[in-house]
Amino acid sequence: SLSLDQRFLLGGGWRKRISDKNSRGYFDLALGSFYEKEIYPSFENIPSFVKKNLRLTFNVYNKIYLLENLSIINTVYSQWKSSYLEDFRLFHESQLILNLNKFNIYISYELRRQNITYIPIEKNDSNYTLGFNFTL
Repeated sequence: SLSLDQRFLLGGGWRKRISDKNSRGYFDLALGSFYEKEIYPSFENIPSFVKKNLRLTFNVYNKIYLLENLSIINTVYSQWKSSYLEDFRLFHESQLILNLNKFNIYISYELRRQNITYIPIEKNDSNYTLGFNFTL
């Protein structure tokens, strides 16, 4: 978790479908860059402060249909500070989705890694979610 009071992003990029359109899913790659302004809250003896960065991104997206109504989606984001590549953030999410007509059940796993933290927080953060959604 970034533990921010506020984050502003402005950027853009390019995304390309790599897999065959007739395959049972998709595989995409993306490149981009963005400007970020982050406002951190005061923490213990550290006063509130602002960080401004230009970051580069490389992302991977894929979806695989295991069965007609069962799929897995994977998303990997990487964000690299352009002036210091050792300052990076990684995010991975996998989601297994069972589609039951207008009702979905899913299990999701998220993993976040922030190589350099600006305040004393955990570098790794993970989360499991069991959920459902429906279409009206």
